[in-house]
Amino acid sequence: MMKDYIDNQLVKLLYNETSVSKELALKQQMSDNADLYRSYREMRRIKDRLDHSLSKPSHSSVQYILDYSRKQQRQASI
Repeated sequence: MMKDYIDNQLVKLLYNETSVSKELALKQQMSDNADLYRSYREMRRIKDRLDHSLSKPSHSSVQYILDYSRKQQRQASI
């Protein structure tokens, strides 16, 4: 149960959703606990990968959207 609470706090820290006092407390805990710091680093790595993958649609997805838009414009002009 405590691990879930700490994990939730780390996620909030990753997304800048903690108060300054909570942020400082979590950072102090991480400096005292190598396992906690490793968990935070792993969460940050995963978040960074997700952020990167979500920000760049594939070329085929963009092409599909453009083709669909052109088709809709042609149908609207008929």
